[in-house]
Amino acid sequence: MAPKKLRLLTAIGAVLFGVSFLFERKMPTTADRERKGDLYWDLPEDRMERLELVRGGETLSFVKSNAAAWRMVKPLSWPADSFAVNAALGELATLKRSGGDSTEARTADYGLEKPVAKATIGWTDADEPKTKRTRTLEFGIQ
Repeated sequence: MAPKKLRLLTAIGAVLFGVSFLFERKMPTTADRERKGDLYWDLPEDRMERLELVRGGETLSFVKSNAAAWRMVKPLSWPADSFAVNAALGELATLKRSGGDSTEARTADYGLEKPVAKATIGWTDADEPKTKRTRTLEFGIQ
């Protein structure tokens, strides 16, 4: 094979490897796509730091005190059941979409004119650990 062709094929191979290495490695695998399904959002459960549940006039706030332990800070400061808090966060962090998207949907159809309960989740950003992110979910129809 001529040296020019060899250099050209080597360059093409290096470019394809670079594209694969830089871009395609970040794409989810087939197993990840099947596991996640049609997630509404995908929140990082391992970086969750705060959970606040509000219903009526009552508020429960939980804060992660160290790597695994959760602590209730409102209404009283008390150690929390980490298993229960992690289970609630797991359910809220992996919500799946159900039904179709409707452009004519009204909040009143879902009991969300005046939400009955609200959950706020707080976590740290992966790229900037000092940056705090939150998501709030409102629940309707008792």
